[in-house]
Amino acid sequence: MYPDTYRTLKTANLGSDQALALALASDLKQHEVTDLAQVSEGGRSIDEMIETLVGTGHGALVHGELTQIVSDMTRPSGLVKTMLDDGYTLCSTRLRRIHTDDNGDETVALATVRFVTRDDRVAERFLIAPMFESLEGTVQRVADRVEEEVQRHPQLAARVAPMISRLHGVVQRQLPAGDIQ
Repeated sequence: MYPDTYRTLKTANLGSDQALALALASDLKQHEVTDLAQVSEGGRSIDEMIETLVGTGHGALVHGELTQIVSDMTRPSGLVKTMLDDGYTLCSTRLRRIHTDDNGDETVALATVRFVTRDDRVAERFLIAPMFESLEGTVQRVADRVEEEVQRHPQLAARVAPMISRLHGVVQRQLPAGDIQ
């Protein structure tokens, strides 16, 4: 970490990973999304979180490093997730945001936003469903590649069948239908 970045965090009493993660979790909880209609207002961009915690006017290097740190901490497996109280789910999505410059000119930009929710419909839409969609897409890509390779080398069919059976077993053990607790 650059000394200036550390100094910026230390000045805001955010000198440790735990202190920063707790502050980020608190900021996200203050902007909690309670229903689907609130995602665009409640979602916090990385820049918004940085501005809330340490202000603005930092050099490009400091801002870049803060962006990386906050991004990493607010990822689905990041430290902020572990700092959230039970019942809160950390989500993210991409939104179109309209930015107005000093001249009043508007531009539309895509922004990744993070937010927390205790609403099961919001958590399903922005956390659980995307995970399953990603898994389904991965399975489809593997199936397409396997089919292509088996067409090129028919003798692979006998070797692929046990792998597919093993994968079916893993999915059944790890994601038993109707039995998640």
